[in-house]
Amino acid sequence: MTTFTRMHVRRATAVSFAFAMVSLAGCYKALDVSKIACDVSDKGSCPDGYQCSAGHCIQATTAPDTSSAEASPPSPLDTSSADSPPVIPLDAAVADTAMGPSIDAGSVEAAAVDLGAPQGIDSAADSPQSPPLDSGSNDLPATGAIDASDVAATESGKAGIDAGTDAPPHLIKEFYKLKMSTEPYGIAAGPDGNLWFVENGYGQIVRLTPAGVFTAFLIPTANSGPTEIAAGPDGNLWFTEYYANQIGCITPAGAITEFTIRTPSTSPNGITVGPDGNLWFTEYAANQIGRITPAGIISEFKIPTADTQPSKIVQGPDGNLWFGESNETNIGRITTAGVITEFAVPRVSNGLTIGPDGNIWYTTISANMIGRMTLTGSNTDFSLPASHSGPYNIVTGPDGNLWFTEKLWFGSYDVSKDLAKIGRMTVAGDVTEFPLPSPGVALEDIVVGPDGNLWFTETNNQNIGRINP
Repeated sequence: MTTFTRMHVRRATAVSFAFAMVSLAGCYKALDVSKIACDVSDKGSCPDGYQCSAGHCIQATTAPDTSSAEASPPSPLDTSSADSPPVIPLDAAVADTAMGPSIDAGSVEAAAVDLGAPQGIDSAADSPQSPPLDSGSNDLPATGAIDASDVAATESGKAGIDAGTDAPPHLIKEFYKLKMSTEPYGIAAGPDGNLWFVENGYGQIVRLTPAGVFTAFLIPTANSGPTEIAAGPDGNLWFTEYYANQIGCITPAGAITEFTIRTPSTSPNGITVGPDGNLWFTEYAANQIGRITPAGIISEFKIPTADTQPSKIVQGPDGNLWFGESNETNIGRITTAGVITEFAVPRVSNGLTIGPDGNIWYTTISANMIGRMTLTGSNTDFSLPASHSGPYNIVTGPDGNLWFTEKLWFGSYDVSKDLAKIGRMTVAGDVTEFPLPSPGVALEDIVVGPDGNLWFTETNNQNIGRINP
């Protein structure tokens, strides 16, 4: 593990390439190439047949230069192994041009699926029980709407634990899904006023209305492993496909387009929108930060320190992107031009957000701490009350506090008795924890919903939860 005296700064090398334009049913409509921002030093920042001039793509007057080794495409990914997920093959015969047609699921129409009434979990001993769970087929479910009447919810009016003040009751409501092993991971507020989350186990993107109506959309690539999702600047949702090495885009109507990352086996993880109108994502296995334009053009920037396993990435108040390193004790910063700076912190970081005070707040699940780092690299640590809380993802709430999920992964605890919690921390470091009604829950992501509540995913029991701040 590398030790930093202060920080390392280096201009990262960008590797860019373009994808073919998709049909009107895809994630974006007819493309006005002249509006694509570009970098004159990055030959791949414009589609094939165009060149960068004064910061924008224009029609090339000469044939594009394909002599650079950096611009030549690699060999197709090796999918011969039984463990390798299917990916879109690269066209090795073309240099720095379209990578073949994107996958478009826009023509797939959703069909209604009646999943029956799932069994709700209620902490009250005398609560009525719904009919038993029908696990149904192990096959992938058809894309379709799940009516609100098919969703059971429970509520838990739990007062805060270790509040230090008289905290008002915060109502927790859980929405239960029928299918097992869907593994909901990342969740985001969509531009349509709904919540959108990924199902890592089933390879689906799901839309959830604040009223509790689910609609699921199957990702075209099988076993893609969707991990994180974010609202894009184009009115669509963008997500990472950890196993398929792709970035996906879904319209609010459910049309899905996928884009293959040029570097093989990168394991794309976190994703966010940048101040430049592009999407930025982390490449967990490739030790890179990626950028994809709404037109599907991808650039990659190498992190100076080796094997950092970058995780979450967020847009900072300073016009830069900030990312966590889950295998190194650094917080990274990347400018929209690709300049990477790493700041040494006392421990690795898992979740990451910009706090209401404009600082970087991050979680360390193994140390049971939440850290605060200023934009200049000064660090402060805050411990949590329970030794096994396992803080994971974190977000700034509408109330001006930090809200985080607790994964119950570390320390000594009884999975049958201990309750997972949603935590709240003030900028002064005061902590309040709100327990869920069910024990042994592994919480994952958390986001502020369009309704002003906090919404979170429960990975191991396939639930979506909501708590009012």
